[in-house]
Order: sequence, then structure tokens, then C-alpha cells
Amino acid sequence: CVNVQRGGPSTGLPTKSEQADLFQAVFSAHGDVVRPVLAPVSGMVNTVPVETGQALQVGAVVAEIVSLDPMLAVVEVSERQLGGLKVGDHAEVRLVTGDQAGGVIRFISRSASPQTRTYRVDIEIPNASGAIADGITCSVILRLAPTMAARLPRSVLVFSDYTNVCTFNI
Repeated sequence: CVNVQRGGPSTGLPTKSEQADLFQAVFSAHGDVVRPVLAPVSGMVNTVPVETGQALQVGAVVAEIVSLDPMLAVVEVSERQLGGLKVGDHAEVRLVTGDQAGGVIRFISRSASPQTRTYRVDIEIPNASGAIADGITCSVILRLAPTMAARLPRSVLVFSDYTNVCTFNI
């Protein structure tokens, strides 16, 4: 596999002219020649939906590649919580397996989902070892910016029949 996006002497990968020579050799061959498959991304091959010897159309999917590092935890937050978040804030991610991982907010949507009126937030989680599987369920704890509050003694709170809380001036 040749990564054509990062070629050059400093990377140890083929330069643009070497890539052109490679493409010329690969795509000018005729007949029953084994042709390499060049992936536009790096990652692990997850599935191969084709069989050896199977005829394919140009542009057909020959493999699904999953990039496991970094992983993204994608959550939706309400508009009330949005003001307390910023890109670069730390987040704690708890996986359904019981494992925990730390992450950093890398994206906060500026437009709400029309159906839920919530905002998408992406948390980037380092996963160099590949221990976190793609698509795993998780919960995310986000530390919001502090807000002003007043401490009230319990004696000034009254609960109505409808579980509404009322306060009285003293």
C-alpha cells in the first residue's frame, strides 16, 4: 500500500515523480496482472466484501478500513449546556465495557438538530493501542463552566401538590 497523500523525502515514502512512475507501471499493464489496491486513508482492514478472482466494476468497494486512532465519542448537548463548553475542554468517557478514557472536545456544532434542538459535540479519544472498538457505546461526562448560584436554606422551600418548588421572601 502506498500512501500518496504524504509522499516526500522527509517521510520516507515515494516522491511525486516516484508516485507517477508507480501509477504508470500499475495502470499501463494489460491482461491478467495482479494490481495493488491503493487506499486513500490509513487504518485496519475490517471487512473484505469481495472474493479472490471476482470481477469488479471501477470504484467498487473492495475493503472497509477502520481508523481506530483517534476515536470519536459523538454526543448531543442541550442549548442550556452549550454555553459552558469550548473546544479543548477535557471530557471523561465511560465505555459500556467498564473501561474509562479521557478525551478532549474537538468540535462543537453551531447549529441545532431540527428534530431534537440539541447540538453535536465530538470528543477525541486517543486509542493508539486499538483497545477501543469502533461503534462501542459510551457515556460522556463534560465539566461545564461554573454558573452563579445562591444557597437557600431548606426552610424557605415549599413543595406544592404538583411537585413544584416555591420560595418565599423572608
